[in-house]
Amino acid sequence: MMIVLAAQEVSSRAQYASPGQFQAILMSLLTTISLVAAFTFKVVLHLQPWHTPRYVIPVVGMLLGNSINGITLSINAISRAFVEESAELELMLAFGATPFEALQRLLAEAILAGATPVLTMLRVTGIISIPGMMTGQLLGGTTTVQAARYQLLILYLIAVCTVGVILLQTLYCALYVGVDTKTHMLVAERFVPKKSNKDKLSAVLGLVTALLAILGFRGDDGLTDTTPASSIKEAMTTKGTIEVQVLKGLQQSAPLLELGGIRRSIQQRVLFENITIDVHAGDLVFVKGVSGSGKSQLVRIVAGLTPADNEVSGTSMMVLSGLGWDQHQHSMGRHTPAHWRRQVRYVPQSKVQMPGTPREFIHRIASFRSWKQQRQSCHMEHQDCPPTAGKMILTMRELLEEWRLHPADTFLDQEWSQLSGGEAQRVTLAIAMASRPLVLLVDESTSALDGESKQAVEQSIVKQLLRQRQGPSTDEHDDGGLSVLWISHDEKQVERMTRALLLDDVQV
Repeated sequence: MMIVLAAQEVSSRAQYASPGQFQAILMSLLTTISLVAAFTFKVVLHLQPWHTPRYVIPVVGMLLGNSINGITLSINAISRAFVEESAELELMLAFGATPFEALQRLLAEAILAGATPVLTMLRVTGIISIPGMMTGQLLGGTTTVQAARYQLLILYLIAVCTVGVILLQTLYCALYVGVDTKTHMLVAERFVPKKSNKDKLSAVLGLVTALLAILGFRGDDGLTDTTPASSIKEAMTTKGTIEVQVLKGLQQSAPLLELGGIRRSIQQRVLFENITIDVHAGDLVFVKGVSGSGKSQLVRIVAGLTPADNEVSGTSMMVLSGLGWDQHQHSMGRHTPAHWRRQVRYVPQSKVQMPGTPREFIHRIASFRSWKQQRQSCHMEHQDCPPTAGKMILTMRELLEEWRLHPADTFLDQEWSQLSGGEAQRVTLAIAMASRPLVLLVDESTSALDGESKQAVEQSIVKQLLRQRQGPSTDEHDDGGLSVLWISHDEKQVERMTRALLLDDVQV
């Protein structure tokens, strides 16, 4: 009963609600408390029987009461990280990180946030805490040494119990609630903010307003008498229009990327359906359409960051270099979602706020497990080799100089937070190109650039595509192909790149 009440208290204090939150907290507390208490009563105190109530109830009560605060802090920290820092997590995943690799920093911060109070308590145990805590025992006739040992034992047990529950609960929230265990995609929407007292008051006022409206005190609801309710529902279910323009490259080669029957909807609204295209090495694919038509959703599906509606039913198809998404996902060995994402690079439009510098980010990318495993297999197969951190930095220097960011090392060693929106776009895009993906997904990633910088970026990408169209590379460390899916609202940009590629074979 004590553990159930403690779990309920922690769950009620959490800022975000998530599926199975109370049950997970309860199991974490039950597991940790049982192990710690069994060790204490059986091994340390040698109680006969070990479950004597006069010892079990007060000790377990102290463990629970002193653990609640730290557990709540860690749960709030990891939940807030998924909600507020999902852009950083998705950028890590987009470069081939596993969920644990992407979450390492945020996990460490959440665990530290919860463990700090108990660690601080341990730092002042001897001088500040123990003299006051053992007063009752001294008055009861216990010797000073015995009382001090007992209080030290209690403090250490509290620390072990708190940190144990924090580890179990934080890892569960991060790897099983915030991440889909099958697709390794973020599902931050599972963390729902709880209503504050202010929100509850607003809800009560809204209820009163609704009751007044029912009684006849109606205000202007924003709809005219000629607006049928059915028109609103129809507007929510109307499909958008996406225009896919493919500038063909090496048509004689096998498709690098194949999409078939892709469908995506949000709530009642169907964004698109039956998207079917083949993309070859050297292809430049423009994805165009009005705002809200689902362009970003399409490239995110290709990047493996958003699921297609018909992925579970198997009516959709995504194939990269002859291997389907399901094969990358379920096959034993090297094929996992992280390996799919290592070869398909998504570059977001918005600046991603994260600590560190671009140079540190590059070294972190090169250390991802999917990169290391692919690099090991490359030595045997002589193909599809990811570049090392040093090669990525060399390539990035060249690109940044071409894109009017010089000296390049200044931007490589500058904090991400100090980069402007346009600088961050160019740096992120340069890292993506330097990582040599098979498919580059550009989600309006030049929207913050001036005209000259935008054209410089376009020329570099066109140059790379033209190099692909000349035929297979003789470099054994080359990935063997590149295609680009580009979202752009800039018609002049589309015209410039189309003209630069000098192609007549344009399919819509």
